Amino acid sequence: MIFVKRHSRRYCMAMMLGLAGAVFGGYADAYSAPAQTAACETITVSSHSNYPPYSFLEDGVLKGAAIDLIRVIGKDIGVNIDIQNIGPWMRALTTLRKGGIDMLTTVYLVPERLGDLAYTRPYIEDPIVVFTVGDDAPDLHEHTDLINLDGLTTRGESRGEEFDRFMASSLNIMTVNSIEQIIHMLDQGRADYGLQGLYSLKKAERHTSITKKIWITDVPINAAKMCFAFARTSPCTGWIPAINAEIEKRIADGTVTDLMAKYAALAGY
Repeated sequence: MIFVKRHSRRYCMAMMLGLAGAVFGGYADAYSAPAQTAACETITVSSHSNYPPYSFLEDGVLKGAAIDLIRVIGKDIGVNIDIQNIGPWMRALTTLRKGGIDMLTTVYLVPERLGDLAYTRPYIEDPIVVFTVGDDAPDLHEHTDLINLDGLTTRGESRGEEFDRFMASSLNIMTVNSIEQIIHMLDQGRADYGLQGLYSLKKAERHTSITKKIWITDVPINAAKMCFAFARTSPCTGWIPAINAEIEKRIADGTVTDLMAKYAALAGY
């Protein structure tokens, strides 16, 4: 079971309900693209294969809130959506960058990726948490409390632009292959804290056997903005303005929140 410190409960509950309406401020310049769509009748799409409720594999087929959302948007704007399971996240991201597919549906907005990826507007914010494993609640409240401690996070992920900079300059962070590995290493006392998306932590906790408690700390980390992202070399980037308009529409009419609630419930969150 995951235990949430008192001051963290309000944050976690709000984020799990989906603060979709707050994701647009200050990012409009990142999403401009020429409105030329004739060269692209079908967008080939993949996603993270193990990140419910956004996307996950079921019988070898990608499903989830992000998958349903891009299907709805494709239907509305008149473009075919071809969903392909590429495999683990790093393989999918590499395939996108090499032009093997047109789009990924679960990409954090990270300035360092703007050189080879063309982002849509964010469609939701993904809650990121600092957590520990132990019998007692941790005494961690601020970013600076993590200095001189040993942390763990999963390879190939961003935790938001601001925290990524702090991580690189001030923290001792080791990257590993999976959230399950983080939980076991913390349980064994090989590190002090983990840094992970709240949803993936909840999923991993259900499949990890440890006797100690998992604690979500008070350390504040801005939620990461979740976007669709195209390879800049893709002939389909001209659809970005239309997709952006549909994202705004589907946030406003509650579609994004409803899809997140549906798949969070199916995942047992």
